[in-house]
Amino acid sequence: MERWISYNGKILSADTPLVGAESRAIRYGDGLFETIRMRKGEMPLFAYHMERLFKGLAELGFEKEFILRHHP
Repeated sequence: MERWISYNGKILSADTPLVGAESRAIRYGDGLFETIRMRKGEMPLFAYHMERLFKGLAELGFEKEFILRHHP
């Protein structure tokens, strides 16, 4: 059974290479994710999840403007 992932809004095979050797996540091992439940087309507590995500990104030294600017 083939597995799939969502990456930057695109559905790709789980075997698709996504990260190069220059990636900060590969070089330094830092990264962050937030899981948000979707129910009937709605994301409960979305604002809370985004606040928590941006707090975590700030702890890692990422600027909020950079993240928003580079997301498709």
